[in-house]
Amino acid sequence: MTHAIFQLDEYARLPLWAQVLMGARLIRRALKELPGEDAAAVRLMEAACDGATQCAVAGSMSRALEKQLRGGIGYTPAVRTAALWSATYYLIDATSAAQASESFSAADAACTNSVGQVFTHVRESPGMSPLRVRVLVAGDLDLLRFACGEVRVGTYDAIPNGVLLRLTPV
Repeated sequence: MTHAIFQLDEYARLPLWAQVLMGARLIRRALKELPGEDAAAVRLMEAACDGATQCAVAGSMSRALEKQLRGGIGYTPAVRTAALWSATYYLIDATSAAQASESFSAADAACTNSVGQVFTHVRESPGMSPLRVRVLVAGDLDLLRFACGEVRVGTYDAIPNGVLLRLTPV
């Protein structure tokens, strides 16, 4: 019998903006493991994570945040940062899908699928492994599931401060 905390596909039951937040937090953790050789890519990925987090808190993507998210889309990263760069691309996609979900029902599944791709690509980045990603995702999933339940965050709701305060620092 498996314990519920190890059923990582349960992230799909979280509110959409909580899923985006999970993806941004995981990429942030992986960025700490990168060697300092591609500082420009790291700055662009950090900006995308900041933008995605701000979108999750606002529950929408303003033009300014969209510009911040997509700021480095044409950049070609070093080989060692390519997996994390791909994860960041999927984070941007998940954020766009969460934004579109209120008017387009298929966007819910697109958001969830893109967050799943974030998990997949992060595990291939330097300093990360499938086990480490599972542990980090399980921890965030457990915290977000509890916090979103306590604060009563709905599927399309923004992530309020009451949820953010219950999360461990990245």
